[in-house]
Amino acid sequence: MLLDSKKIVFMGTPRFASEILLNLLEEGIKIDCVFTQPDKAIGRKSKLLASPVKEIAKKQGIEVIQYEKLNATAINLLRSKQPDLIIVAAYGIILPKEILDIPLFGCINVHASVLPEFRGSSPIHNALKNGRGKTGVSIMLMDEGVDTGKIFSQKSIVIPRDITYLGLEDELIKISNQLLIPTLEKIVKKELTSTPQNNEQSSSTRMIRKEDGKILWQNQNAEDIFNLYRAFNVWPKVCAFWKQADLDKRVTLTFKDYDSKNYSMEVGQVFERDKEVLIQTIQGALLLKTVQLEGKNEISAKDFVNGRPTFIKTILK
Repeated sequence: MLLDSKKIVFMGTPRFASEILLNLLEEGIKIDCVFTQPDKAIGRKSKLLASPVKEIAKKQGIEVIQYEKLNATAINLLRSKQPDLIIVAAYGIILPKEILDIPLFGCINVHASVLPEFRGSSPIHNALKNGRGKTGVSIMLMDEGVDTGKIFSQKSIVIPRDITYLGLEDELIKISNQLLIPTLEKIVKKELTSTPQNNEQSSSTRMIRKEDGKILWQNQNAEDIFNLYRAFNVWPKVCAFWKQADLDKRVTLTFKDYDSKNYSMEVGQVFERDKEVLIQTIQGALLLKTVQLEGKNEISAKDFVNGRPTFIKTILK
């Protein structure tokens, strides 16, 4: 394998990237060093949490380099590594031109969409949230734009109607791992030409925020909310508010499915039909699976209603 003779740097941060890194290592690809985002403080005690990429690199004895921004110091350090190739997967930090120009074969990005659709930081979330029937993976030569570079290879898959974020991420990791090494081999052999993206067909995504999981009952139908749940069931999760004793209590919800029929209920109203707990929307009703009241554990919708019967007929906001 020609890649064996090349000096390779890997850049990535979340689980998606860590699984790609792990596959490269398992296939015998030597990684000189890893760039990943700094450890994040989590919880009330601000415990530092290492990125999944850092965890893999540490286990494999690979040097880990962490910067908040790729400043002059980071650029000079990377230049001193003299990489032939930089592989990037969900790094989360924009690479300046000084870095793009360093490797002989360029910076090669693995992106979890069929570009030019869903450029940016949250392509998997947006494929689900927008109810897309297909998505895929693109391997591209990075330029100074955000996922605007020329495409080396792509592969598409059908999105199952009931799949949620982690399931779709797993499928896209599999495709990435099937596609990446053969593409890299052709790049270093100069057997592969790249194709410009059609910018007129492009769409962009942004970082997901906690408030994105709030249901907008007057604007979203049952299918919209079900897709929101599919996209955000890991984080930030889907929530609404239940008024109790003049207090709005946050309830985190998951759903089995949705019913396209309209019932004689108000929008946001919880009700029971055929042993199921449902919530009416502006079009259709959601089949509730679990409920988690703030400060409490997640339980099944049935158990929640049995313990709090006033939840039925309430109108969620």
